Amino acid sequence: MNIDVTYLTNERGQPQAVQMSYADWQRVRHELQINETRDSLKRAFSKIEAIENGQLPAVSLHNFLADWDKEAATHAD
Repeated sequence: MNIDVTYLTNERGQPQAVQMSYADWQRVRHELQINETRDSLKRAFSKIEAIENGQLPAVSLHNFLADWDKEAATHAD
């Protein structure tokens, strides 16, 4: 992905911000969401494996859904 960015600097020339086109930002945001979803799935499968191996206790559906709701609330846009 090739992104044209402009660096905004302070009076000492130190980078303070980055500007990019809205279209580029949409592509970056999409990639970040894909990566976040992939990482979340990897963690979930690791937990499943740990439960199956007896390294973590099994979780009831009630507790799973309660944790899911908490997690969703922390990641709401």
